[in-house]
Amino acid sequence: MYHIETSSKVFGGFELSCGISIPLRLAYHWIVPEGRIRRRVLLCHGITSSHQAFLPDGEAPGCADAGWGNGFIGPGKALDPGQGDMVLCINTLGSWFGSTGAGDYLGRAFPAVTMGDMALAQWQLVDRLGITTFDQVIGYSFGGYLAVEMACQRPHGLGALLHLASGFRGRADPQGVAAIESMIRMPPDERKQAVTSWRRALLERYGYVRWLQHQFGDGAAQRLDAEVAAWAATVSLEALLTLRVAAAAFDRQDAKLPLPVIAMRWDGDVLFPPSQPGEMPACQTLICRSPYGHFAPLAQPQDWTSYLVYRSGAANPIIGGLAGLCRTRER
Repeated sequence: MYHIETSSKVFGGFELSCGISIPLRLAYHWIVPEGRIRRRVLLCHGITSSHQAFLPDGEAPGCADAGWGNGFIGPGKALDPGQGDMVLCINTLGSWFGSTGAGDYLGRAFPAVTMGDMALAQWQLVDRLGITTFDQVIGYSFGGYLAVEMACQRPHGLGALLHLASGFRGRADPQGVAAIESMIRMPPDERKQAVTSWRRALLERYGYVRWLQHQFGDGAAQRLDAEVAAWAATVSLEALLTLRVAAAAFDRQDAKLPLPVIAMRWDGDVLFPPSQPGEMPACQTLICRSPYGHFAPLAQPQDWTSYLVYRSGAANPIIGGLAGLCRTRER
């Protein structure tokens, strides 16, 4: 048995690295076993995703993308709350799924935030929830940046880091930033059409459309239309721009973390190809095959779930292997 807490916490003035203090609200999705906890996992979401990673059968979605982690969270899955797995996913500062972001500052400029600000905010929520340590932090794509930043800030609070289809340095993406800025300036009707087209092209590029076609055949097009429309109706382009700018400035490729780090890359990933430079020292990089490119970690969770670890007090056959793997790549 387990329960799910999907809520938010409000904090007083939170000082950003730019020196500006803002009210802080963080939305979160917390899956808590009712009995013994065998594993505590912190999950960091992608740049366009929400915190609602798990959606049980029969429940109404609170976010347009609710259940994006259902391939690896749930009864019988790699992260099984019924078997003692606790999972926390926080909507990052600056996002638009319930946390403080540009959508709260209509008509006013939202202050610049950094990945460090986002990580510090998440640690504040972790403390508020009374969680002292996680056995592992898992970050996918943009969430990989955040996972690394959280590990740099408080390495003693994490047992291991699993870094999925991501990087240790932000991607300079002036064209992507310019596209978002251009859509922000458009009239509402024109903006809606542009956002829909942009989102569809993005999902095609990332391999998600191919996965839909393989899963749903002739029904893929209708499903894609519905998903794109739902996302476009809720997105805050201003918030997305905030996250894009913060991501571009991220750089932790020279960090030396005192915990095991596994970086998993997939061939065909146009965002974070296996050949990308700048991997972290003492990091073990594993390369997987997939026809789904950047979407592969969600389409093929079996590629990485064997690297999940257990709490230090329980049987843990993998964590020692992780440490050994990481030592082989020290430089």
